[in-house]
Amino acid sequence: MLTKNFIELVDRLLVMEAGSRPLEDGFNGMNREGNKRQILESTDKIDRLSLLPDAILVDILSVIPIESAAATSILSRRWQYLWTQVTHLVFDLYHLQSSIGCYNWTEPFFRIVDHILLQLTASKIHSFCLKFPYGSTFTNDMQESYGDSFESWMSTICGRHPQRIEVTASFGSYIPLPICVFECRSVVELTLRGALVIAVPDCAPVCLPNLKKFSCHLDVLAIDLLTRLFKSSLLLEELTITGHYIEGVCCFDLSALNLKRLVVEIVEETLKGIKFVINLAKLEIISLKALTVDSVHFVEHSSALNSAEICIESGLFGEDDYVRNTVELAKLISNVKSLCLNISTISALNDLDGDNPQPPLENLTDLSIKSGMVNADNGSWNDVLLFLRCSPNLQALDIAFETHTDMITWALPPDFAPPLCLTRLKRIKIKDLRVDEDDDIKMMAYILSNSVALEVLSVYVSVTTTMDGMWDEYKLCETLFHLDRSSLTCEIQFFGQHITSSSKGFNNTIPHCQIFRLVNLVIS
Repeated sequence: MLTKNFIELVDRLLVMEAGSRPLEDGFNGMNREGNKRQILESTDKIDRLSLLPDAILVDILSVIPIESAAATSILSRRWQYLWTQVTHLVFDLYHLQSSIGCYNWTEPFFRIVDHILLQLTASKIHSFCLKFPYGSTFTNDMQESYGDSFESWMSTICGRHPQRIEVTASFGSYIPLPICVFECRSVVELTLRGALVIAVPDCAPVCLPNLKKFSCHLDVLAIDLLTRLFKSSLLLEELTITGHYIEGVCCFDLSALNLKRLVVEIVEETLKGIKFVINLAKLEIISLKALTVDSVHFVEHSSALNSAEICIESGLFGEDDYVRNTVELAKLISNVKSLCLNISTISALNDLDGDNPQPPLENLTDLSIKSGMVNADNGSWNDVLLFLRCSPNLQALDIAFETHTDMITWALPPDFAPPLCLTRLKRIKIKDLRVDEDDDIKMMAYILSNSVALEVLSVYVSVTTTMDGMWDEYKLCETLFHLDRSSLTCEIQFFGQHITSSSKGFNNTIPHCQIFRLVNLVIS
């Protein structure tokens, strides 16, 4: 039975085609000067699906769920095998599970995929997406049986020159990824996720000459495989590498690649002996997390980089070359427009002085500051303000600390000049503001009193869901709304567990009643 979405999609396509010359010629006896309304009225009296050529019908079938596409085989003889020509295949267990209708998903899922792939007739597959379930573990017998099926699927797909392959394996279900995936010369985009086991023999070729986008989100990152893949994929423009740890010692030389986007995130501290050589000639976006500064070497510096996210734990900075590595980092971000840093990285950059000061970030307009990934950061609001002095043209500031307990210092020197960017900042967002910390209130007062162009200050508060928590939110909201503001048009937005309010609705003459009314509205 056809799905409602499929029928609606066909209807919209017919409306788009209703005024075209070929479709008008198909209506015998219809006046060529008839309008679109007459054409559409006539289509209601005939088989509208029959008006479309097979190529268009196959394109439509390729964008609906595969099980719905296969179900169209019962419509007529013409439709019986149309679905076998689809070029976009998505096998998602979570989507198919409702169709399977049973708790034991494994056998039905593999049987459905086997059945569909055996009937495909398209000589070329554009994209193939396979998502295994999470949280289930195969027995040894199951792993051998389903591993053979998986290898057969990938062999079938790779033999039909796909451009895009995406495979997500379940955690706990370790099935080897066949070598044919890394020999498929037609692949332009490759995405691998989960607990896939990649065991490519040393003698096996790895050749993906047309690969432009590679995303590798695996538990274990195979050094030998990645090294050979980079050497064979000189067209690579987007690279994402995330994982828990890397096995072995190696240097990933990416200097020959013309990367435009690079994301590297290693969760575990197992990077000793691992080096990345990165070409910055065309790089536009970079994200480095949990890496030591000395594990990355940049070549061909340029001004192409406009967005960077750097989160380096304080314990991971190389002790021997601390200054040199931090200077290299400062050089990397010198021309970006958008920047995200954790507080440990900001503290390190603030330490640069004397012969190696932090250069001004003249192009920076958007800055995000957040907590670290592994260890709790030790920082202060002072660190934030000191770094803002290097960002004179900043317009948007976003501060989000997952562990806010370390931001407790407020000890600015008496002669501290407010950062120039405070006169230009338009939007500030602060998450996890503490309801019981005076330093946070002092910081808000300092920002509001010096930000003459500020348009919006958004404050997010997280407290307990008890009545005491509601009362704490109320007091904090009232305190913030009473703070003096240099910008007469500045709006303070307050978002809490109990209260969502705005200073635009706050009346200074009767503050208590105004806020309590807002609380009552939220509660009701």
